[in-house]
Amino acid sequence: MSIKTKLAEYHIQSQDGQIEIFLRSAKSKTSQMLPLFSERNIGRDIQRRLGNFKPITGFIALVNGLAQLPLILELLKSQSSNEINIVVFEADVTLAENIIAKHKQILTEVLIVTPQNIEHINRFCEQIVIEKFLGYRIFQHQLIESLNKNFYLDCGDLFKSNMSSKISDLFTRMEFEPVWITNCLTNILKINQVKPVKELFGHYQGFRVMLVSTGPSLRESLPYIKKNQGKVYVACVDSAYRVLQRYGVQVDFIFSLDSQPFTARHFSLLPLGDLSKKEPVLIADLVANPSVVNNWQGSCYYSITAQFLNKRREVTPGCDYIESQLMPYFLGETKGIDEKNKKYFTFGDIQSGGSVATSLFDLLRQMGFDKILLVGQDLAYSNREIHTSGTHHSDLWLSKNSNRFNSIENINFAVVKKRHTREVISIKGKPIVEDYILSLYASWFSSAANLVKDQVINCTTNGIKIENIKYSTLEREMCDLTIEIDKVFYGKNFNISEEKINSFRETLLEQTYSDSLNEKFEFINRIGRKFKIMYNRKTQSSSGDYPPEVIQKVELVRNLFWKKLQKNLKRYEK
Repeated sequence: MSIKTKLAEYHIQSQDGQIEIFLRSAKSKTSQMLPLFSERNIGRDIQRRLGNFKPITGFIALVNGLAQLPLILELLKSQSSNEINIVVFEADVTLAENIIAKHKQILTEVLIVTPQNIEHINRFCEQIVIEKFLGYRIFQHQLIESLNKNFYLDCGDLFKSNMSSKISDLFTRMEFEPVWITNCLTNILKINQVKPVKELFGHYQGFRVMLVSTGPSLRESLPYIKKNQGKVYVACVDSAYRVLQRYGVQVDFIFSLDSQPFTARHFSLLPLGDLSKKEPVLIADLVANPSVVNNWQGSCYYSITAQFLNKRREVTPGCDYIESQLMPYFLGETKGIDEKNKKYFTFGDIQSGGSVATSLFDLLRQMGFDKILLVGQDLAYSNREIHTSGTHHSDLWLSKNSNRFNSIENINFAVVKKRHTREVISIKGKPIVEDYILSLYASWFSSAANLVKDQVINCTTNGIKIENIKYSTLEREMCDLTIEIDKVFYGKNFNISEEKINSFRETLLEQTYSDSLNEKFEFINRIGRKFKIMYNRKTQSSSGDYPPEVIQKVELVRNLFWKKLQKNLKRYEK
């Protein structure tokens, strides 16, 4: 069978049950058809290319070119599961259509990516269980790749960047899971004094809100924020609360996300809310630092960070246990998730792009504000600074680290030098420094802006340009606002019996750690799993059988976690 396309001419023949493919590039000046595998012994050539690779669970085979069909068929023979572990990148759409039509049944367990469906790589990567991912191998072919080098390079890079992001996320989770679980189990003991953030959703149509972050340019915007307070709602990230409070700006919403102890410094020696005045309101992620939640005296809402991957909802570890097991118990409903009907309690899902500002943006979007004005969202090191002056960082440096030989400017510059930075053009048209992490936040804002078209306006005075977001100034956006707004907040506190809350707390305090607790408290299974994952990657196995030394490490870490959890529960006792 011969197939002629814009890229090349192919000749496919079957001999002794073995498929052979010959190719001649459309750019070739000769009429010779070149074999893709050895004509002398195609079977031996395929085995040489495969080496000891087998597409078992956890290993992904990436094949450049559907014309490597003999190699693909050999991979399918050795595939040990029904999962798709073979991905083929094919630049020639016509060739792909012809081969799929003839070998449709054989290729059902292969993902074929062409220029028409390159986004399938993202979807495929989303479905990979990263804990079981052991590695990948790219089967290249110089002759095939010469037909469209850019396509094969782009496909490989897209797969690598997706997997790199997932592995980075896995490492972050393994590092912080014990803290997240400890924090959410501690914060839930204050459940009677908080409200679910979903009570705020959809109630603020017809109003504008400022989203205030601590980019270096914030100090330029402070006069306009103070001048117009009362005309718009003011929502800030926790690190900006100190800056606004010092300047005399009344804040309406404060969002706290970070689980680390230093987060409490953002609120040190500042007003911690007043229920009689109703504002400011604290919105805390369930895994936020317990000191922040426990010390807050005003109105407080709980939220949960959720991601939706391939229509699958994933929440922060620990929060899943609280939603599915604990809240139904507190509220007097049936225990556990009803897997059939998917009934479970939700505080309100907020999607995050990795920073507190991205979480606050998603909250304001769901609250229904007509306009979201970004302020201090530099997403760059404007003037070689990492934050605006007036944050707790500045206070710490001024009190301890700065002197006549080591100025604030030098301290900022030393921090920036540690980052992997690059120079870009700012919204003022001048060179400015950003880094990889900040660029990811910018990409997230750019994508999220598509959900609220024409509703988000960037009023930041310096920083990088965020695609898909209109630029303006606070002066221009405030010029038509003359009426003071009556600020309203919604929702009621939970009415849960103190007896149930205390009973749960005592249950955790009374028990010493043993492996039998894993069945009672499913969140324990997440603790120490990094040792199992590291063992699987080292041995290239996902069988689930672990040697005694691995089990011993896991049990030791879980025992330490349990003691720290109990210590935290005692520390924040009512």
